[in-house]
Amino acid sequence: MSDENDDSKDEAQLGEAGKRALEAERHARRVAEGKQRAAEQALADREFEDVRREVAEAKGLHPSFAGRLKGGTREEIEKDADELAAFFESERKPRSGMPSLPRERLRGGTDPSDEGEPDAGAIADRIMAPPV
Repeated sequence: MSDENDDSKDEAQLGEAGKRALEAERHARRVAEGKQRAAEQALADREFEDVRREVAEAKGLHPSFAGRLKGGTREEIEKDADELAAFFESERKPRSGMPSLPRERLRGGTDPSDEGEPDAGAIADRIMAPPV
């Protein structure tokens, strides 16, 4: 409490110009502290992104999944990466009792029963033949 009284006594002795200078200095300090907090937060965010990217790579996940990893600590991020990797691994394996998707035998041409390659000469003959 005595510090506040001393500060107000000091300000009273400064005069108008001194008060303006003191207020400008205080404002500059607040701005600098705000910039420092923003820079520290940006650094923390960057470090967090680096950890997520490192964990995704270590767990064999595609780099695009690094941004999806959640957690406040490296251990939590690793646990989330393990869960995500396990999900993808389970999706790759066929489920027991479930039939797999049928594989289609795709063929070109208009006749699906035609197994052979079209003969270029026969096609040319049909094109050149008079209409029936």
